Order: sequence, then structure tokens, then C-alpha cells
Amino acid sequence: MRDGVDVGRLAKEEITEARILELIAGAERSGTNRDQPLPTRRGDRPVLRATDFRVWSDAAPVRFTVYPGEVVGITGLDGQGQADFVRCIAGIQSPIAGRLVVVNDGKASEVTDLASARRNNISYVSGDRKKEGTFPNLSIYENLLLPVYREFRSGGVLNFINRTKLTPVFEWESSKLAVKMGSPENLITSLSGGNQQKVLIARAFAEKPVVLVLNDPARGIDVGAKLDLYRNLKEFAARGNAVVFLSSELEEFLNLCTRVHVFRNGAISADFEPPFDGHAILNAMFGRRATARLPGEAANENGPGKPATVAESHNPRLEQGRPVPRPVTLLNKEVNHMAATPSFMLSCPDIAPGSVIPDRFTEDNRLSPRLVWSGPPEGTRSFALAVTDPDLPEAFNFPRSFAHWLVANIPVEVRELPEGASGSLRLTHGAAEFNSDFVTFKIPGFGKGYGGPWPPDRAHRYFFTLYALKADKVELPADADLGAFAAAVMPVAIDAASFVAVYGPAKKSLPA
Repeated sequence: MRDGVDVGRLAKEEITEARILELIAGAERSGTNRDQPLPTRRGDRPVLRATDFRVWSDAAPVRFTVYPGEVVGITGLDGQGQADFVRCIAGIQSPIAGRLVVVNDGKASEVTDLASARRNNISYVSGDRKKEGTFPNLSIYENLLLPVYREFRSGGVLNFINRTKLTPVFEWESSKLAVKMGSPENLITSLSGGNQQKVLIARAFAEKPVVLVLNDPARGIDVGAKLDLYRNLKEFAARGNAVVFLSSELEEFLNLCTRVHVFRNGAISADFEPPFDGHAILNAMFGRRATARLPGEAANENGPGKPATVAESHNPRLEQGRPVPRPVTLLNKEVNHMAATPSFMLSCPDIAPGSVIPDRFTEDNRLSPRLVWSGPPEGTRSFALAVTDPDLPEAFNFPRSFAHWLVANIPVEVRELPEGASGSLRLTHGAAEFNSDFVTFKIPGFGKGYGGPWPPDRAHRYFFTLYALKADKVELPADADLGAFAAAVMPVAIDAASFVAVYGPAKKSLPA
């Protein structure tokens, strides 16, 4: 459906992302976005520069430069400092330390607050329209044009509003983003949330900024409006302006940004340039090595300045054609490499971190272990669990970790899964289990729920990872595998708690 009209239907073999977007947004809008090239730098003189910039007192300093023609993406897990950073460069809040300047005609003007940001042609759009965007008691017209009233006033000291000059601005800016409304004199609260957000974005364009700072601007707007926004941002940058674009949706960066910076612990921790690798960006958000593929891979093992390398388990040493077991280092204490919130911990009373998994939880014993957690980060609305093995033999020719247990939609108030919860009434109400990769490999006797460690060749590592999510629920098909699980969970993950245990080689052969 589009604009109340049935615009088409697709048979199963016709369903692709491009076809769905074309039907939702219209062929012209979706095609234009695909055909537009990525923005490119249009000069060597920066338009905005931050030096020794700190948004947190204990964070590393940030050096950040934006050039004409660029759309610079900013991302990170919630609460990692990226939102504070974009608010600081927009003048909304002050940094702890450092200097921010806008460069115009070779002259640097310092930005210290909102007034100086506006004088230097920096505009800001917040994703939180209720708190930081709309004036609910004013009309749509007033909400869009309020910042430019001074530019179009008349009557000298009387400061009359010149609607004759303002109305064409309103019509132009609202039409570029296809704002759906009745009379412009209606209160802005008469619009849907998505259309209210479009008004805020149109208001920023009406200010004719040189630097446009966007804080999750596409929150709540439809696919067609997003395509219109991306097209307008590319055209805006192509005129020699610059965009700083914060988003938690990685898909928004792929055909839009000149480069992407990942924030972690209050500072930039990783940088990416096209073509963007979504998995690598996600791994950087969690502080994991670039080659970690999916949930349950190890934390970042590469020291500062060391390039990421393929895990040793993917290139085993062979003797007479068979993989040689490698030594496994056991951990003597509980560690949480992944969690940005130190209090967020996951544990198992029967499996100490780094220890050998007891036999009753392995091989053909389908008993799931008891898992207990505490200290989830603020904003958590549900949990998801993955138990994975990244050490599958190369002979299996499997491109990712092996999933042993996948559980989603665990309610936020829950703090443990009891022993034997998998496949029983002891599993928390509302939680959903999905297929282990024993199903993928068509091993008989397995289905949804827990499948214990069964390594055929040597000792393997098993990663127990609990994700704190900012969504009440993730939508997954009943036959979802680890790839689909990760695609649904990662974009809404605030943080993750993890521990590692080992097991193997197996005492029995896998059933044929």
C-alpha cells in the first residue's frame, strides 16, 4: 500500500530489497537514491575542526575534521559518547575540554555555545522531537520557519513577519521532504510523528547552514521520506557544505557517507571508508577485532596499532591432512571484555569462566545450563542470548561461528534462565528459542533450543553472550539461524556481557 492505494504484489521469487523499496517509495525515488554517487570531498580546507576535544573527563581526546562535500557518519552503542559529541559540535552542550572552530574564507571562528554555532552557520536536528524539536502550541508553518523570521522581517522597528516572502520558503522546503499535512496553520501535533520529524529537517535546511549536524534524524520517518532525506543530504553536500550524521542504523551509512567514525568509551575508536563492511563496523562498536564474524567471537585481541588477522582456528596446522589441536589458555578469573557497562555480568554457577563444561551439558545430553546475570545498562528493554563456537574445523567449510543456543525476547525483568530451561516450561514466558546449527548440518535429533558442545577434533571455545537490547522485542522467523539472529539483535544492542568456557574433544562421534 502507498498513499491508500494497492501499488503491487510480489511473488516469492520476486521479493528483493530493491523491489520492496520501489513499491513503498515509488520507482523514481528509490532509483534516484541508488543512482546517486557517494558524496566526495570538495576541497582541502576544512569547514569544521575539533582539536583535543573531550566529551567525558576520563575519555581520550578526539581530533575531528570535516571537509566541504563530506557526509561524515557517527555511530556506536548507546551511551558511548557519540550523542554528547554531536551535541557539543552543534553548540547544544559544552565539551569538557578542547577547541571547536568553523573555518570560513581561511578564517577560524571558535564555537563555544549555541549562539556562536548559529552565527557560524551550524544547524542541528535532534531525533528527540518532543524534547528538543517541536513547539507543540505552534502551527506547522511556524515550527518550520521560526528560525528564519528575522531574515524575512519587514516594517523596520515593528518587525512584521513578511509572509509573502516566507510562504515560498515553506512550500519549497516542505515539498522536498514530502511533508503530508492539511492546512499549514494546523498545530504541528496534528501531524504524525514521522511528518513532525520531516518538518524539523526542513527547518534546518531553511536556515541555509554550512554544517548540518543530524542526531538520529531518520527516527520515526517512513522509507520514502528517508530516501528523500538522503537525496537532499547528498545534494546539500555537493554544493560544498558538510554533514555530520549520527545514526544507530548502519544501513543508513552504506550509500550515504564519505566515512564513518565509531565511538566507544567517549572517543573515536575506529574509522571506516567506503565500501563499508557492516560486520566490521558492528565489531568495532563492541570493541571486537575486525575479523570477528557474529555473536560470540572473542573480544578485540589486537593491541593498539596491530592489524586485525584471521583467527588461528580458521587456519589450523595440519599433519597428515588432519588438524592438529592447538593449546587453549584457561582463564582463572571472570572477565567481561565486551560490556561497556562494567556492572553488566553474565555467569553460570556450574561453569566457571575458562573452565571445562561439565559432561551433563554436552554432546547428546540436551540439558541447558543455568545462566544468571546482573547490572544491565540503563535503557535495557529485553535480552537475547547466543552460545556459539568459533573454532569449527576448516574442513567443515562453514563461514561463521556455530550456534549452539539462540534465545530472543527475554523480558527485561528476568535475571536468570534455570537449568533445563531449553525446550521446557521452565523457559521464561515470552522468550523464543531458535534452531541451533545442528539443524543447519541436518544432524538427527536436534531442533529448536539448546544443543550442547560436540567438537569432533579438539578442545573448542564456547562463548556465552547475553545482549541487552533497547527494543521490547525483535522480529525473527521461526526458522531463523545465527545470521538472521545477529541481523535482528545487533542494531538494537546496547551492550553485551560474555564469558568463555571450553570443551573437547568429544567422547562420542556425531550421529550420522
